[in-house]
Amino acid sequence: MKQENKNANPYQRRHDTKACVDQEVYVDHKFRASVNTNMIHLYACGTVQAYPGGITKNQPHFKLATPPVAFYFLISYIAEGEGVFINLADNSRCRVKIGDVLIIRPGVAYSLIADKKSKLIQKQLMLVSSPLIEWMCGKGGVQPWKLCHVENLNKMETLFEKLFSLVAVPENNPRTELSVLSYAVLCEIDKSEEGNKKFDKFDQLLFAIRQAPQYYRTVEDLAKEFGISERSLFYMFKKRLNMSPIQYIIAERLEKSRWYLLTQTYTITAVAEICGYNSVAFFSREFKKAYKMSPLEYRQNYFKTGVDPLYRK
Repeated sequence: MKQENKNANPYQRRHDTKACVDQEVYVDHKFRASVNTNMIHLYACGTVQAYPGGITKNQPHFKLATPPVAFYFLISYIAEGEGVFINLADNSRCRVKIGDVLIIRPGVAYSLIADKKSKLIQKQLMLVSSPLIEWMCGKGGVQPWKLCHVENLNKMETLFEKLFSLVAVPENNPRTELSVLSYAVLCEIDKSEEGNKKFDKFDQLLFAIRQAPQYYRTVEDLAKEFGISERSLFYMFKKRLNMSPIQYIIAERLEKSRWYLLTQTYTITAVAEICGYNSVAFFSREFKKAYKMSPLEYRQNYFKTGVDPLYRK
């Protein structure tokens, strides 16, 4: 029996052609939840060509993948053509052209429609969500997607060519080199962002909650850490997000719990504790109230189908 080479390239080619859209991607089929999330991990990369009028939706190649669709950032560089990006949650949209880069947060459903007179080519990276990627892609901001524009197109093309050449060679495991190249892509995008704008205290506060929602038990805890009065906190959350600080903290705790349930083997009790719940019964009630199923049902459903049940069509 031929022994498997543990150092072989784990990225497998997948090709798909549908109604005016041609996709070629390389996916890390040996991805493990235990990868070091303090590093950049490239889960997949590839090219999507949408012919005039073609529509790209939600990256269908990855619906049955690990990590589930909810836990990656998508970096989409427009290498050729023009089109319209639509966020399906609120129907917000924008035009895209060559040199534009879309940074799409985990779980965002979208469409990208090529103009009727233009072939639209996207070169894409899927980066596993982690504190580092959260910061580099979002800089603490909360928007589900953002549009940037890079000036040095030759540099971007060179970086993507190097990425694609590495994933296509079967002999060696290129994860480390891909991590470095992915970082270079993010740095190139960051250099091009207008003025490298600094985010205000509210954005920093939201970023802190997203990283460790379990640490914030009360609004008073939040107010003391950031030097903001409780009254001002309620006002800012209501104005910016139309919810209370506690509602946001709970939503982030539950989102964090989903990641643990799908990617780790901890017990439900352990997940509850990690996410800031002293009572597993209370955690289960909050989870079911938010997602219409218990944590155990959620985990079992995913393991049976390989699809995050919250994102199943």
